[in-house]
Amino acid sequence: MDTLRNEDGLTLIELMVYGALLLVILSGAYMMYDASATIYTTANGQAEAQGKGRIAQTSLAKHMRMAESFQEAGDYSVNLRADINDDNLWDKIEYYVVDDTLYRRINDGTPASIMKGLRNEEQSMPIFNYFDLNGTSMSTDTASRITKTHKVEISLVIDSDPNRLPEPYILKTMVTLRNKE
Repeated sequence: MDTLRNEDGLTLIELMVYGALLLVILSGAYMMYDASATIYTTANGQAEAQGKGRIAQTSLAKHMRMAESFQEAGDYSVNLRADINDDNLWDKIEYYVVDDTLYRRINDGTPASIMKGLRNEEQSMPIFNYFDLNGTSMSTDTASRITKTHKVEISLVIDSDPNRLPEPYILKTMVTLRNKE
């Protein structure tokens, strides 16, 4: 009988303490994993938005550079004519923003989403700034923008999730119109 009472083992209380400690350790590990996964997802989304922003900026700059004329020259949208495929015919190109998405439409075709995560309107920062031959900004005079523009500054404020870090990323480029020189 004495051997049955002297057996080494765990009491129920010891087992409950070990279980509680294990639960605390696992919940801490899960919280670290969850935070890391959130950071990864946010950073990955921002990197993807920046990459698409660079592609959009390249497309905008290429088409602006080849512009023959503007039909509309707004802060957040532009309609222009340019020979974008070197066939000696003028193409109608439209860029415009709906919500946080930048769209491009060529020759009244189907609009194509070229990037998401655009925050220019939320930041009150125009996408397009127009400059005359002397480098003077033409801020509000739409008629002058259409007829006298020689340079266009393109600014894209990119933020895939405005409620989380990192801060918005700004891409800027200045384009000199070839057909206006």
